[in-house]
Amino acid sequence: MTMTTVKLGGRLGQEFGHVWHLDIDRPSEAVRAIEANRPGFAKRIADLADMGLVFRVRLNKRPVDEEEIEVRHGGQTLTIMPIVRGACAVGRIVIGAALIAASFIPALLARHGERR
Repeated sequence: MTMTTVKLGGRLGQEFGHVWHLDIDRPSEAVRAIEANRPGFAKRIADLADMGLVFRVRLNKRPVDEEEIEVRHGGQTLTIMPIVRGACAVGRIVIGAALIAASFIPALLARHGERR
């Protein structure tokens, strides 16, 4: 794993801290790592999604979509910004459910002896 700077924007940053330094390889691991340190983080993502927000996820300045949240990135700056659905016509977004699911499914598979 490599050290990654994770920046949380908007309400997530206000509630859970704007900057995290985490030993993660994939964007999806950020949710699990923050949840381990600040329980309630994954639930807050789900709550924001229920309120109609989606998430702009970027590695450095490059947008990441749902297919890429499991890709190894090699220690970059990851930004997760909640935005109002439809507020950004250009760019990729990740829905909250996909962000949460991608962060916890590998752990569940490992617990049952399966490897990805």
